Amino acid sequence: MAKQIIKEIECPNCKEKAELKMWDSINASLNSGLKEKVKNGTIFDWQCPHCGKTARIMYPFLYIDMLHYFMVWFGAEGQCDPELYQSMDVEEYQFRNARTVNELVEKIAIFENDLDDRALEIQKLSIVQAIYRRTEGGKTGPVPGLMLFRQKQDEENFLFSVFFQNAPAQMMRASMATYHQIAKDISDSPSLAKGIEDGKGKFQTIDFQWAKTAIGILGAQKKS
Repeated sequence: MAKQIIKEIECPNCKEKAELKMWDSINASLNSGLKEKVKNGTIFDWQCPHCGKTARIMYPFLYIDMLHYFMVWFGAEGQCDPELYQSMDVEEYQFRNARTVNELVEKIAIFENDLDDRALEIQKLSIVQAIYRRTEGGKTGPVPGLMLFRQKQDEENFLFSVFFQNAPAQMMRASMATYHQIAKDISDSPSLAKGIEDGKGKFQTIDFQWAKTAIGILGAQKKS
C-alpha cells in the first residue's frame, strides 16, 4: 500500500524549515492523478509555504503499473525495499531501475506501448554509433548526447527525441522492422532472454551500457 511520508526540509531559497510530502510508491493503475504528475515531472515540484518559491525536490519511490505489469524503481540501484511490492503477485512483472527523470518517463512510455526496452536500447545505441561514424566522431556534424523514446508514430516507425551536443534537439524516426529483428535476436539468445544479471537485486538497469554489453554478446554468438 502506498504510504505518504512527511519530511522536514530547508527551503533552498529562503532557508526556512517546512514540510515535504513524498510517496514511497505510486500505483499508476489506482491513482491516475499521481501517474500524470510522474509523467510530467511535477511530482517533484514543491512550493515553499514561507516564500512561495517552487523548487524541484527529488526523492526515491517505486512506480507500479498493474495494467502493463511493470515496476520502475526511481532511486539508487539496489535500494528498493521489497516490502513495497511483496504483497503483490509479481511473477509476470518486469523490474527496472531509473536514475533520472528522463529515464523514468521513458521506461513508462516504453512499457505502456508494450515494447521491449532492451531492444530499444540496442536500437538507440546502434543509431548513435551510426551517426558518430557518419560525422567522423562529431567532426562534420553534431552527435547525440541523449536519445529518448517518445511514441509509436505508426505501424512502421517509432519517434525519438534526440538531444544533440551543440545543436538543437529534434525528433527522429526509427524503423519498427529493425526493432522487431533486435527483439528476435534477444529472444533467441539464452543469456539475454534471461537478462544480464547486474548483481544489485531484482531491478535491472537497461541503458546504453547494458546495450553495449548485449551487442557484444550477440556479436560473439553470431560468430560462434
